[in-house]
Amino acid sequence: MKKLVVFGGTGRTGLAVLTRASQDPELQVTAYLRKPEKVPENVRSKIKIVLGNVLDAEQVANVIEGQDAVISCLGQGFNIRHTTVISEGVKNIVQGMRQHSVKRIILVGVSFLLPGEKTIFFLKAITLDHERALNYIKTCKDIEWIMCMPPEIVDLPYTKSYKVAINKLAGSNVATTHDIAHWMLSCVKDEKTAEEYKHQLVGLGSFLSLPRWLTGTSQGVASLVGAGLVAAALCWYFNMKKLVVFGGTGRTGLAVLTRASQDPELQVTAYLRKPEKVPENVRSKIKIVLGNVLDAEQVANVIEGQDAVISCLGKGFNICPTTLISEGVKNIVQGMREHGVKRIVLVGVSFLLPGRKTMFILKEITADHERALNYLKTCKDIDWIMSMPPQIIDAPYTGTYKVAINKLCGSRKATTHDIAHWMLTCIKDEEVAKEYKHQLVGISSFLSFKQGLTRLKIGFYGLFAFALVGTLWYSGWLKNIFP
Repeated sequence: MKKLVVFGGTGRTGLAVLTRASQDPELQVTAYLRKPEKVPENVRSKIKIVLGNVLDAEQVANVIEGQDAVISCLGQGFNIRHTTVISEGVKNIVQGMRQHSVKRIILVGVSFLLPGEKTIFFLKAITLDHERALNYIKTCKDIEWIMCMPPEIVDLPYTKSYKVAINKLAGSNVATTHDIAHWMLSCVKDEKTAEEYKHQLVGLGSFLSLPRWLTGTSQGVASLVGAGLVAAALCWYFNMKKLVVFGGTGRTGLAVLTRASQDPELQVTAYLRKPEKVPENVRSKIKIVLGNVLDAEQVANVIEGQDAVISCLGKGFNICPTTLISEGVKNIVQGMREHGVKRIVLVGVSFLLPGRKTMFILKEITADHERALNYLKTCKDIDWIMSMPPQIIDAPYTGTYKVAINKLCGSRKATTHDIAHWMLTCIKDEEVAKEYKHQLVGISSFLSFKQGLTRLKIGFYGLFAFALVGTLWYSGWLKNIFP
């Protein structure tokens, strides 16, 4: 018997694969699933089910150990939003195969990637992720891969009359789920078929009887029209970016939440300990999740389903040793990796820019920001940008701020709303995100004369107060009162 593990077994094609494989006496089947309840009981009783997420590389490697072959039916249905589940999942599967010396994998792709074929506009996002997976698998010369490229998929039984062809469709523009499943399982079981189609893109077409053709056509028309209508009606909604904000009750964090809550392109979640600090007019427009950034499991849960992350973690003018920022950032990055989220924009401190020195009173908070930065620099798989403001002042958006990599742009002040505007731009604008990826970005606001005088007065009083507190602390006087 061949030992087979199936990924993506709860989609239409995946269910057909599990159904047929569970009836095959030559196969011993394991299904790696997030939602086993989607598999019918009569199939579940004949296969082994392992719960897990394809984005968890370690779990994926564990389930591949001892297998003879892999089938991947990873997909996202009619998803029209950006995704990396398929490409990242395929990478994890291949890494697990290499780890345990498993050679053969049969994958489902999309016919839009065959030469001369074009994608449907509202399936562009899913096609791009299939393309990323394909480009990766093409580099894997040590893996015996075959990618099945069906056209329109219809939920119908095995026809016995399907055809396959390399790098092109095989005459028909429909393929039944059970024809695709039969072909993929043939590639697992038949050594001659596997050798013939190794490292090939294989178009598959089903040739239906008239009643089945009418059924399949009506299914296809209904699904395409339905998907088109849904895409058109919900395009605005699905093009919204889902953003989760950590540290949303500090000065900069509140500015981020305020601006983001007013942006029709953003769907905002705030992960907070003290939601009462957020004004009611902002709270009513965002989703709030209660939690602590030091709780790794809660952090990972709130990141699931998001497109990007903003971290405004900080401790204000804290003068005591802390690891809140660095440990929080580690938990956030681990949660991002777990759920395939790539982009994070963070607030740091300008003292960490080249040539800058910290104020003695802020030594401890700067040290924790530095620990967070040193950790991020090792995260090559995460698209991070760190905004490095100088003195932060509570003032509106100026529209005249400037940014520069590894330095400040003249001014030694940045308003909270300028910083928020910049961070949200990095979330929304792909070109900006690409330009500043893995960079420390100084940001400076240029204030009007009146704003400058007001802020100078506030800054003077603030520095005097904190200098006094710092002196009393280091002299030991405050330590005796607050041991």
